[in-house]
Amino acid sequence: MHALTSSYRVLKFNRRAGMVEQDIDHKVYGVPVITPDVSAEEFRGAWRKIPFKHRLLLWLMLPIVVIGRLFGGTRAIWAMAMEETDETESPIDDVPEMAEAFCGERDRRLLAALHDVYESRGSGSVEVAVV
Repeated sequence: MHALTSSYRVLKFNRRAGMVEQDIDHKVYGVPVITPDVSAEEFRGAWRKIPFKHRLLLWLMLPIVVIGRLFGGTRAIWAMAMEETDETESPIDDVPEMAEAFCGERDRRLLAALHDVYESRGSGSVEVAVV
């Protein structure tokens, strides 16, 4: 998991990316913080279910992505990541085990948490941030 997220962590070393690290203790502001994410162990279990050839492909691409994010290509990477299209499928959808590992349970937990917020505060005005 640590290696897979390395492409995000190197961005702080690329000044052109314009990323800033923020260490904010949200509890100080009295804002409820909900973290409906999967644990590292749960992700590892889902990762092991991805067919070996697809895991190998991700491992082989990882150094290229890390180097690209570290030394340049930030606009191209962010433009591709933020691009809006009419397509409803992504390449990850071609490998159900990969879609489940990266999105499945995480998305279900997020939607359940959002549903709970709506049910408990839906009658009033509320601001919600999903990070």
